[in-house]
Amino acid sequence: MSGIALNILAILLWQYSSKYNIQFQLAWSIYLSLSLLFGYIFGYLFERNRLEINFYIGAALVIGGLIILVKK
Repeated sequence: MSGIALNILAILLWQYSSKYNIQFQLAWSIYLSLSLLFGYIFGYLFERNRLEINFYIGAALVIGGLIILVKK
């Protein structure tokens, strides 16, 4: 279910990026950020996973990318 919801969200972000003149890179970064967040939430709720170093590295890369995009 979460994969379907994320794909629908990606389609919406893709459409908004062309309709409202949002940069595709920003829409893609938001999609990746939300996929990290939803992945963590569903993993914690249904699989009782804990955060590991890979999550922190991925989150840092996405946040760094968003900062670079905003400063441009």
